[in-house]
Amino acid sequence: VTWKETIDKLSNNQINFEEFFKEYKAVMDYLVIENAFKLIQKRAELMNDSKGGSMAAILNSDEETIKECMAQADGYVAIANYNSPKQIVITGNENAVKQTCDLLTEKGVKRIVPLAVSGAFHSEYMKSAGEKFAEFVEKFEINETSIPVVTNVDAEFTTKNFKEKMSV
Repeated sequence: VTWKETIDKLSNNQINFEEFFKEYKAVMDYLVIENAFKLIQKRAELMNDSKGGSMAAILNSDEETIKECMAQADGYVAIANYNSPKQIVITGNENAVKQTCDLLTEKGVKRIVPLAVSGAFHSEYMKSAGEKFAEFVEKFEINETSIPVVTNVDAEFTTKNFKEKMSV
């Protein structure tokens, strides 16, 4: 039994695995795997060096109420992520995040989860790390791809401009 016969048998001829692997290779052609590991390692190092701040997940509160409470806090606090329609994550100065959470509790928000993170990710606290990472990314060749990749920067299908998106 050949490899192709095994794949055809497993897939019940519904998926052409040969084509799938060709397409997968096309996606991976935009970035050599060894370079991907170097980029991941550098990003992790830079993020680890960015200390300070905190984050909290706010559950079952509307965005308007969260923004009102953030505006009343002393210090920098911003929305980091919209994880779901029922969960928004805030980030920023440790005291400002705590004040925002306290204000939300006063307004009746019942579930606020302080996140065990080492920094205020997705915030201006990461600006220096982002600038250093942008410089590092410039050293690598990153090709366009024929198959769209969904990037986590903007959740958009992308076939080019990967360096620009990685430098955000």
